[in-house]
Amino acid sequence: MNDLGGGLNRMDDRVQEFARNTYGRMGNYVPEGARGYLDDVSELIHKDRSGFDNSWQGKTALYGTRALQAGGITAAGAGLIDLTHAMASTFGGPADDAGPNTLPM
Repeated sequence: MNDLGGGLNRMDDRVQEFARNTYGRMGNYVPEGARGYLDDVSELIHKDRSGFDNSWQGKTALYGTRALQAGGITAAGAGLIDLTHAMASTFGGPADDAGPNTLPM
């Protein structure tokens, strides 16, 4: 069981490091004022596990940041599904149907 927990911890460390690096690369393309905002978001949401203490408050904060990330990804996916449905409903009307003088297939 410890191997599984250690593997999940290592995976979490890599995901958070990737996210922090992504925010860092985005900072090269945004104005100076927004760069500080990206750094703050990166530090708040994608903090390394070692930055939290082992108390119940630290564990709650750690789980809260990971839940916030999962919720953000879920909301983004739901938004993409809604966009896909909206685009699909704009096509396929009567103009896309075969005309009355078209042979059936």
